[in-house]
Amino acid sequence: IQAELEQAKLEALTDNLTKIQNRKGLNKFFSDTTSAKPSNDLAAVILDIDHFKTFNDTFGHLIGDVILRRLAKVLESATKQNGEAFRFGGEEFVIILPNVTIDKATSLAERLRTHVAKMQLKHMKTGEVLPPVTISLGVTMRQPEESLETLLNRADEALYEAKNEGRNQVKVN
Repeated sequence: IQAELEQAKLEALTDNLTKIQNRKGLNKFFSDTTSAKPSNDLAAVILDIDHFKTFNDTFGHLIGDVILRRLAKVLESATKQNGEAFRFGGEEFVIILPNVTIDKATSLAERLRTHVAKMQLKHMKTGEVLPPVTISLGVTMRQPEESLETLLNRADEALYEAKNEGRNQVKVN
């Protein structure tokens, strides 16, 4: 029964499609991280797949799901040493990076952006090479005693600046 309970808790924090943590997992990670060590050296990166709706409409939702899973793996790999990636909703993801500087967080975001833009995706049935997938990212540092909601709102402002200035870029707030 204990093992089943632990499994149920884990499933409640995990996004079913991408197998990375979901918003509940994000809330728990942020709470655990900031209460264990209340340092403000914590960065948030919020990212969104550019023109994802158009991609889904053109190539289908199954291809869209493949892209979401592939991106989740890239994010998970990039945060393996320090931090955690979360599916925030739809095509939006959040990365929380404890104990980093803004320069390191921005550098990670830029590496992710270029890595994703270079990914080659093929339609498995037709062999058709799909157009490049790009992401826009917003980066910010936690202010003293700042809540997760406020932190993400500031990162989101930077994300929207990246989108408004042409997409496929990193902006810092």
